[in-house]
Amino acid sequence: MCQNEDDFVITCLHDHCRHLTTWDHIRLWDENEKAGVAVLPDEYDTLSDLLCDSDLYPIVDEEEFHFDKFDYGVPIPIDRLTTAKKVEQAFKALPADAGKDRIAALYAGVESGGGKGPASEKLKELVKGLGRFDGNELRAL
Repeated sequence: MCQNEDDFVITCLHDHCRHLTTWDHIRLWDENEKAGVAVLPDEYDTLSDLLCDSDLYPIVDEEEFHFDKFDYGVPIPIDRLTTAKKVEQAFKALPADAGKDRIAALYAGVESGGGKGPASEKLKELVKGLGRFDGNELRAL
């Protein structure tokens, strides 16, 4: 059973599954999915995508739950951002509550794209516009 509201448990009612923990279930699903034995619904590429689908999470106290798999060890993809337009598109694709790691990945994308002035300036403008980071935090990004 869950000890507090931050826990979750995957259970199965089969007798042969009673010794499995939640993480055993996830590991077995992932292994079987990669081996082609278990099949994900067509709209999901990975088990992480399925587990992170906001449609699976309720609205609690009139607040919608958002889950970002990148907050839990999934590597953040870094795309080459070579123009101000590409920066703007990547920025708009971020979730509204994107953390520092997601913003830093955009800066890394600008650097991997050559660090050109217009792209760099556009990102700086967009991040400042969020109003969530002070000067020191902006420099650290």
